[in-house]
Amino acid sequence: MAAWDMIVGSWEITIANGIDPATGKVISEYLLEKTTYSFGWDRRYKKLDKEGALVETGIWQMDAHSPTLTLISDEKSTRTNWEIEVSNSEMRWKRPMSNELMKLYFKKS
Repeated sequence: MAAWDMIVGSWEITIANGIDPATGKVISEYLLEKTTYSFGWDRRYKKLDKEGALVETGIWQMDAHSPTLTLISDEKSTRTNWEIEVSNSEMRWKRPMSNELMKLYFKKS
């Protein structure tokens, strides 16, 4: 299955870390509230908070030649790119931040 097929469904964030790019060691651990992303086959996504209330909507897109997920928010019209790895029940996102590599870990819900 292609990554864009595997991403369809609901995913809950389980861990969020900041990684030192030079050493590969965890330098930050983020305590995020339970957040769920729901990715539809129609390339729409919803971000839900811990109570299941809608926080954000937008369009998701997978690059055809690299494992890059782009989220385009409806409200803010912002475009956020993440490098992803996905399996049947786990997904990892990563992207460079100011002084660390942000990594988010998800489980399929």
